[in-house]
Parts: sequence; C-alpha cells; structure tokens
Amino acid sequence: MTPPRKQPPSPAVLVHIISWNSEDTLSKCIDSVLSQTGFTLGSELFLEITDNNSNDSSKNILETFEQNHKGIVSLIFNKTNEGFCRPNNLAFARAHKKNIDFVFILNPDTCLHKNCLKELVKTAQAHPNVGAFTPLILRGDENLDPIEPQIVDSAGIYFTPSLRHFDRSAGQELTSNLL
Repeated sequence: MTPPRKQPPSPAVLVHIISWNSEDTLSKCIDSVLSQTGFTLGSELFLEITDNNSNDSSKNILETFEQNHKGIVSLIFNKTNEGFCRPNNLAFARAHKKNIDFVFILNPDTCLHKNCLKELVKTAQAHPNVGAFTPLILRGDENLDPIEPQIVDSAGIYFTPSLRHFDRSAGQELTSNLL
C-alpha cells in the first residue's frame, strides 16, 4: 500500500491594513479577512493592522477586536500619521523576516470576497515571474455592500508610455468578458 502523499504546505499570507479614522468600515473589512476560505488564521493567514494615530473610535474598535480574538491579529499604533508607504514597507520587512510568501495590502474601506486570497494565491503560483497582483475591485455603497448593477472600480492598473496610470475598466458595468 502506498502511503498518502503529503500535501505541500500552504503558502503564508499577511494581510496588512492601514487605518486612519476608519471607524465606519474597519469592522466589516476585518471580518472579510477573517472569513477567507482556504487558510487557517495564525498558521497560513496573518492579519496586521497599523493605526496611523486615528482620532475617531478606530483605536477602540481595534483594541476590542484584539481582546476578542487573542493571537489572531497584530496591532501597531503609530504616535503620528506615517502615511501609506512607510507602514506598508515595514509590513513587507516583517513578512520577509517571518518567511511569509505573500503580502496583501488592504484598505480599510474595502471588503474581500470569501475566496479572494485563495484565488490570488493560486494565480500568483501559476505565474511566478509576476511580482504583483490585484483582485477585481467592484464599487460598493457607504456600508461596503455591493451595488446593482455591479460597477468595476478597477480591474488592475495600466500605464501609458508617459507613465501616467489608469484603472482598467473603471466605471464599466461588470460583464462576463471582464471576469
């Protein structure tokens, strides 16, 4: 009898969120990360949130979340607003030290489809020479709920010869040829 084949380890993914005065959308965003299929939180899926010195209730939301979900999230509270690049660069450095395979930068005013990370990782593994991936981003309402008809916010970015960038398919109704 042949022993069962060992499955290769699942790749590790760090989701990094930078929050600044994000009280209206932060909880829903975090819940969408925790609802991802195909990953075990704390084993293959890691969540790190940097708060950029919010002056709304974002800090309280994060502290409550941390108390209710010990060990699932890593929180960083900056004493000043350090912008977007520096906190993300630091997250990339921490992920590198921990041998995490993929880093997913997520804005706090977005929600992930439950299969988003699984599909992105599958695509990245199929194309190892590509360095960055983005999911199809659809517009939502102020509660981050989908709108009808579904409208594309971005299907990736493209650059003109003069290096000006544009979002692919922005403003178009979602059709099967965009999928």
